[in-house]
Amino acid sequence: MRAAAVLAAVLLVSGCTWVRKEFSPPPTAPAPMPKPEPAAPAKPRPRVERQSAPAPLPQSQAQVPSTALAPTPADYASRCQTMAANRADDARGLGASPAEQAKIKDDTYRDCMSQSVK
Repeated sequence: MRAAAVLAAVLLVSGCTWVRKEFSPPPTAPAPMPKPEPAAPAKPRPRVERQSAPAPLPQSQAQVPSTALAPTPADYASRCQTMAANRADDARGLGASPAEQAKIKDDTYRDCMSQSVK
């Protein structure tokens, strides 16, 4: 008896859903989106007059060799020490013991120097 009542209730509920679906009005088309407003026209840029090629240098100035500075050699030792100190500070922030911090600093410095100077 209870099974029949449950079955009847299920059929009624599913039937109502089917009836509602069958007799509902067709879905309407979505409302058209409003067109975006056109962007403001770009402001005109001021006209820049370009100069012609620079005048040739007099013969006396043209023969003077330029004294370009040679690039300075990289200071790998200070760069690696700074990197190692930063890694040790990070390890301290993460709760590493002083012995672990020293090991990290030494290992980082050694690795940096071996990679830098080849």
